[in-house]
Amino acid sequence: MPAAILVYAALLLGSTSAAASDNSDILFYCQTANGKQVHIQQHGGNVRYRFGKNLVHSELEFTQPKTQVYHRNFTVDDNGYRAHARQMWLHNGNADYVTTVLYLSKGTVYSLSVYHDGKYAEISCQRRHAFENITLIDALPELPDDF
Repeated sequence: MPAAILVYAALLLGSTSAAASDNSDILFYCQTANGKQVHIQQHGGNVRYRFGKNLVHSELEFTQPKTQVYHRNFTVDDNGYRAHARQMWLHNGNADYVTTVLYLSKGTVYSLSVYHDGKYAEISCQRRHAFENITLIDALPELPDDF
């Protein structure tokens, strides 16, 4: 019984440390400046996306097959030096959700971009409250040229 109470408390608190360290199936997690969370988790052959202040009652949630979630690795210019970047692409309806992690000389930068009906928005993540699982993301299919 005490273990069930601890699990329930962790879910209610939605703590970053619990989300980032206890679950080996998390692909990406971050917390935004206004306290909202992005939580992308692999469940067998599916990937679940959740967004909101309270992930138990998230503002947006969808699931799609893992075979339809893509990754892309590329380089960017970092003040004359080459820096590594990794993206994960999810599609839901007429919107694309893209996580980006940039490994720059000044540190790692995490963000979420949303492309919806020709409009673009980018949400920055707090670096201290962000996590990506490189091994799981790199195991996803590569982003097709026609995506």
